[in-house]
Amino acid sequence: MTESLGKLGPHEGQELELLLSGKKPIAYFYELLPIEFIKHLEQGSLSMISKDIETSLSLPFSIMLIYKDASLADLNELMLCIERSLKATQLEERLELDRRIGQLLGYSVQDIEFYIQ
Repeated sequence: MTESLGKLGPHEGQELELLLSGKKPIAYFYELLPIEFIKHLEQGSLSMISKDIETSLSLPFSIMLIYKDASLADLNELMLCIERSLKATQLEERLELDRRIGQLLGYSVQDIEFYIQ
């Protein structure tokens, strides 16, 4: 039996295609939104929610979640997990939150564990 190894950024550069095809429930951005998403947001084939989170930095940290068919419950949970993860001071709490964030973003268990390692 061969164990599947995870990898970093398995959805990188593919988020739009994965979202539109329904293979990825939510994409998370915290910097600039990639330009290729704009057309789909304007057309309504994708939706976005965003939130500014206060951190110890002088500027707020902006979270953008892009989705097609994700439930409001999953979007709210993801937003809360990201905010709590950014503010977590205990390693175990942070790792638990990061695992849940990975699940909500549609990553495999192997990719999540590889990221955490």
